[in-house]
Amino acid sequence: MRDNRSRITAVAVCALLTFLVGRSANAQTGGNGSITGKVVDVQGAVLPGVTITASGGAAKGPRTATTDATGAYRLADLSAGTYAVTIELSGFGKEERLAVVVPAGGNVTVDATLHLGNLSEEVTVTAQRRETNIQTTAVAISAYSGDTLAEEKIFTVTDLANNVPAFSLTAGTPLDVELNVRGVTNTRLDSPTADPSVGTFLDGVYMGRTGDLNFDFYDLERIEVIRGPQGVLLGKNVVGGALSIVTAKPQFVKSGDLLLSYGNYNSLLTSGYFTNRLSDSVAGRFSFNGRKHDGYAVDVLHNREVENLNSGQARGQLLYAPKESTWTGRLVVDYTKDSTDGINVVAVASSQANCEATYLRTNCTRPWSNLRRFL
Repeated sequence: MRDNRSRITAVAVCALLTFLVGRSANAQTGGNGSITGKVVDVQGAVLPGVTITASGGAAKGPRTATTDATGAYRLADLSAGTYAVTIELSGFGKEERLAVVVPAGGNVTVDATLHLGNLSEEVTVTAQRRETNIQTTAVAISAYSGDTLAEEKIFTVTDLANNVPAFSLTAGTPLDVELNVRGVTNTRLDSPTADPSVGTFLDGVYMGRTGDLNFDFYDLERIEVIRGPQGVLLGKNVVGGALSIVTAKPQFVKSGDLLLSYGNYNSLLTSGYFTNRLSDSVAGRFSFNGRKHDGYAVDVLHNREVENLNSGQARGQLLYAPKESTWTGRLVVDYTKDSTDGINVVAVASSQANCEATYLRTNCTRPWSNLRRFL
């Protein structure tokens, strides 16, 4: 009797185990899903060699696949769940799908179109007196956004010249600042009323004096360096090229920023802006910038520092943009003050006893601090 009961129990246990193992195998086979798709570029051409990565769900680690010669791929044997899918290829911008739901035993199609790297972001310039995409503008131009200028620590035109190809700067004194584009520059002119061969424009307004380049860049939308003659569009002696500075406009959404920095030589930098709507059709913006540091050299003849910096700037703006019209009006008020003694220039004894009558034609102007004190 006991033997019969033991045999019945053993048979029941074997049957139960067989049922559970078979059910588990069926669940594993029938419950897994897959992700398939095709990857092309913006012209519709297939892209082989693209890496597709799926992470999340019940997987212990990310699953990857690569597109074949037809641009197709397949990620198989995925547990049911929600996955984040990334699609990457060198030279192209990355595509991400953050919530791809794979059902049990089902298939999900995820197609993608990749854009060339850095070209999917449109850069708008006004070098031709109208807003155009930099990729379709038939002008040799380099454009830098305000964010790029801040990231690269480009504060002055000297910093800009160190980063832009075919663009350089020569400075004898703050009155002798010369912009050079493709080797085209003006003959060295000490006259503060001389017009340079490379024009400078601030929000489309011509700046005819080279001394206006001594101040910092701050709160800008972008800077455009335009190469080649631009007399037809920009006029006013733009023979070699132009430097176009575009300030940031007021916004109807409240935002602001503040930057404080301190370094050696008692270097201090303060910069910031604040913008907000004043009414349904009027927005305002206030920005400021101040920078100072001690001198890097000493004028031993007069016992004072040179190569120092003490500059302050502020800008207030009002933007009128009625909703019922495409016409807009913008009022900009700038304030700048600079009490810098200029660059270090070696002093040479002058044969002129009287600098009053001939100060621009003698060595009485060297260093710049002498001329500045005279003025």
